[in-house]
Amino acid sequence: MLLHLGLTTITFGQKNLWDKAIGGRGEEGLRSFQQTSDGGYILGGNSSSGSGGDKTEANRGTRGTTDYWIVKLNANGTKEWDKTLGGDRNDKLISLQQTNDEGYIVIGSSNSAKLGDKSEAAAGSWIVKLNADGNKEWDNTISGGSISSLQQTRDGVYILGGTSASGKGGDKSEDSKGKEDFWIVKLKADGSKDWDKTIGGNNYDWLTAVYQTSDDGYILAGSSWSGKSGDKTQASQCYSDYWIVKLKADGSKEWDKTEVQVSSDYLEKMQLTRDGGYILLGASHSGELRIGPFIVKLKADGTKEWDKTISGDGYEWLSVIQQTSDNGFILGGYKEREISNVPTNLGWVVKLKADGATDWDTTLKRNNSSSIITIQQTSDGGYILGGPSSVYLGDEFADGWVMKLNNEGNITWDKTYGGDYNDFFSSIQQTKDGNYVLVGSSASTTRSDSSQTSRGGSDYWIMRLDNSGSALPQKIVFTPLSNKSLNDKPFSLFATATSDLPVTFTIVSGPAKIKGNIVTLTGTGIVTVRAIQAGNATYLPAEVVQSFLVEPASIVNKLWDKTIGGNESDFLSSVQQTRDGGYILGGTSSSTKSGDKTEGNKGDCNELGCYFADYWVVKLKADGTKEWDKTIGSDGKEELIALQQTNDGGYILGGGRNLAKAVINLTLLLVPG
Repeated sequence: MLLHLGLTTITFGQKNLWDKAIGGRGEEGLRSFQQTSDGGYILGGNSSSGSGGDKTEANRGTRGTTDYWIVKLNANGTKEWDKTLGGDRNDKLISLQQTNDEGYIVIGSSNSAKLGDKSEAAAGSWIVKLNADGNKEWDNTISGGSISSLQQTRDGVYILGGTSASGKGGDKSEDSKGKEDFWIVKLKADGSKDWDKTIGGNNYDWLTAVYQTSDDGYILAGSSWSGKSGDKTQASQCYSDYWIVKLKADGSKEWDKTEVQVSSDYLEKMQLTRDGGYILLGASHSGELRIGPFIVKLKADGTKEWDKTISGDGYEWLSVIQQTSDNGFILGGYKEREISNVPTNLGWVVKLKADGATDWDTTLKRNNSSSIITIQQTSDGGYILGGPSSVYLGDEFADGWVMKLNNEGNITWDKTYGGDYNDFFSSIQQTKDGNYVLVGSSASTTRSDSSQTSRGGSDYWIMRLDNSGSALPQKIVFTPLSNKSLNDKPFSLFATATSDLPVTFTIVSGPAKIKGNIVTLTGTGIVTVRAIQAGNATYLPAEVVQSFLVEPASIVNKLWDKTIGGNESDFLSSVQQTRDGGYILGGTSSSTKSGDKTEGNKGDCNELGCYFADYWVVKLKADGTKEWDKTIGSDGKEELIALQQTNDGGYILGGGRNLAKAVINLTLLLVPG
């Protein structure tokens, strides 16, 4: 295990490509962000602003109430459209995601009446479906609990998860199992409810996450205070436990597991892993003492592979986790320490191997108090991370902080962005072109790194950083090419780049043409081909050239081929062309009557063993069609060595015979033509 104390004085960062503060004249708070399939961005959050600034629609409710506010940007950060969704009271967006049809699904909470964009009067979780242009297709208010998780499934419908203390009523079709339960709701593609399930024990059960699994079922994970009761099949080991529940596609329970470390375990994150299993991240407590982060790896059937508690000499918190390309895991958070009697957060990164062993552990000691709330592995194998950074812990004037680590946890660069008030990044991602996008919220009136001023009290904040200044070399592995004949069919070229980026091919010179990776020969001579990877913001361009010779077409062409045999071993020892232009084949066969063999084996078994090998002679026509075959043998083992056509058109065969009590070295048989 490697332990690092990252004492960073590295302040060079990447060039700021563009920077946008997006808002109205009131307060906007970003809650959700995603790069879209067209290379642009979708941002969602809450707004209390009226029409003005970047906001084209008025607030739906009375002054001071909040609405959902969704903004679509193109790849250059230019606004394409914005949409305000709400009723007469507070509507608070939790998350949004792009759907399979290029539209968007939005979820949050609402206590608005049937007014504005809201088609139902009930308070509860409010789900809105937009098309690709931001126009509303449908909405549905789900009452009976608090929905915190939404995922579109592979068949285009939606699975929702949350927690409920309600009895049967509203959208809830089942009674409560305890004080609070996991609550799962399945919606059809048009937003109407398909089914719902209440899952719990006799106490509090709080859902953290729900995902569709590879078998079209669902995995649920959260924290449980319940004992063995209701749907919980294992007794509580401590005050609270991790509780994982597997559902079938129809919502019926398949299995459940309770995972525990010490007296209290609170689950923060659950993710699916590439092997079909699950990784759980949370924290363990013993009374008033916080033990530290608690990580559990489960197989697909819920069996525990390993667990790990990471403890130190103070308060440590890991809140983000991602599986890495080597099937290990990267985790980010912070350590709370006192430096010069001042409470300070130190950014903390831990890399685990696939088996849970610690690969390396880095504490990022910076000039300011910093916490990691977002981390992602980058295409070069390193990591991009960030969060808020302030002069001291609790300072309300924070900045957005971003840092790049290499694959061993060493700092590559470190940069802080911000202005005169509170600014922070909630998500930092590498985009499809290898650059970086940073998103969060900004309340500063001016920022030293941008000429753009605040739109209002607080704005959505999005920034693009150029990564081309640190482009990495890459290599191309080009499968070797052999010389060709002009009558060869079109063939494929194969090459891969160490960057895993796509490789293209061109003909440099010579008698050939190419489409994609398929080469067609057009003449004789030397052909030179080039494999190219053009590079991106992360990788430098690379190319490899190969040449091969195209020779004149061969005058030998295959006319036909035949496979002749039965159900066991058949060995050819002699073949001749016959006077009629056909062919006579001779050999030894252990096959019974089967396949091309029209007669059974002549051998038999006795007290010394079994003998199943005979002469087998096959006559073919000139085109390879079989005319006849003949099996010749006795109760011994016959091995044909030679055959020849005789003057009368028949055939003479010779070989050896092995009997039970004697060996005859030579046998001659005459077969009529």
